[in-house]
Amino acid sequence: MGYLRTPTSARNLTPHALLLLPLPETDFDPPVPIMHSEMTQPITPSSPPVQSSVFKARSVFAVVIGASLVGSLIGVAICLSAGWAQGRTLTSGATGAGVVWLVACVLGVQTLVIGTGLSVDRLGFGVLASSMARMLFALMLGLLAYFTVGFEGRSFWVCFLACGLTVLVAESLWAVRVINAAAASSALAGKHGGV
Repeated sequence: MGYLRTPTSARNLTPHALLLLPLPETDFDPPVPIMHSEMTQPITPSSPPVQSSVFKARSVFAVVIGASLVGSLIGVAICLSAGWAQGRTLTSGATGAGVVWLVACVLGVQTLVIGTGLSVDRLGFGVLASSMARMLFALMLGLLAYFTVGFEGRSFWVCFLACGLTVLVAESLWAVRVINAAAASSALAGKHGGV
């Protein structure tokens, strides 16, 4: 077997013959070994680490539970003012819709906590995901309750929609307040040099 004369003839060589070829010269400097004294030096960061703000799960839980109860009362007021239902039919429809939203709110808060890890930095998408999960779960439970228990349709669905809208508005306002408060506190900390 002859010596390699052109780069195109390298295609015809076996893998063993390719290993015997000389390597081209490069400007590569080999790594310098770390001395023992360098390994024992403390590492000093150039800037302090940025700490992420966190929110409390209890606060969002209280907001959505309270909004669910207020939404149920708004639904009752709408039904009473329109004259759609009276007495037990209105009470059972409003109670059923309120219970459905209470259970859905617990699932929504769990989704928010798991999705964000209580970090304000991920709160925007976390609220979006928890709202979708809560609404889908509430719709599934609402349909199940409506067809199995047999609530009066108009009062149940009016209270159901009033609860859902109230919870959505309350959670959105809560998220905006928490995000703005975290941004203001981090700006204030950066201004004064603290974390």
